[in-house]
Amino acid sequence: SLLHAQETYADQWVVDCRARGAMDMTKSLEENIHAVARAIGKKKEDTVVAILERERNQDYIDRCRALGVRIRLFEHGTIGMAVAAAMSDSGIDMMVGSGGSAECVISAVAVRAFGGDMQMQLRERNAETVAEAHAMGIQDFKHIFTIAKQGIAKREIADASTNLQPRFDLILETVPPAASATTIPLRMQPANLSYDDFVGRMGLGL
Repeated sequence: SLLHAQETYADQWVVDCRARGAMDMTKSLEENIHAVARAIGKKKEDTVVAILERERNQDYIDRCRALGVRIRLFEHGTIGMAVAAAMSDSGIDMMVGSGGSAECVISAVAVRAFGGDMQMQLRERNAETVAEAHAMGIQDFKHIFTIAKQGIAKREIADASTNLQPRFDLILETVPPAASATTIPLRMQPANLSYDDFVGRMGLGL
């Protein structure tokens, strides 16, 4: 089932299927970038790392610059960028940084659907969020959450589910739809265009 993430931040790293299994948040950022570059067959300096441009991510930015990788800074949309990082032909090889924990959970669903890999680690934001986490049974902020390798989601341990459908159903039930005007034609500003042999032509935008 989905992690009930409180309103705090979480470090989140995302890669596509080529680097699945190459990440390890117990190791340094530099070690992970080297491992991802090897997995996708790129030189370190040609590897593109996306980072949310926030003060809390300045250490990520500084370390990536010192390492000499290509950096793609973005101002908003961690879920969309996580999807881009999970797609092997998006031009984004890896996404790292700290973002909202609730968005991390949604991103994990999308990353799993695209066959990518993701790891996250909750951050202690303040005493209130720590208390909320403890109330939900999260005692260790060093615990790393990762996508289930078997691709199975359950609301109860005894459920007979064999896929991720319960997770998608829960999103539809609990996440309110965005406000929209249904009487006018759809308008979207494309941010990424891609093609997949299984999914077909895809466009990501606002």
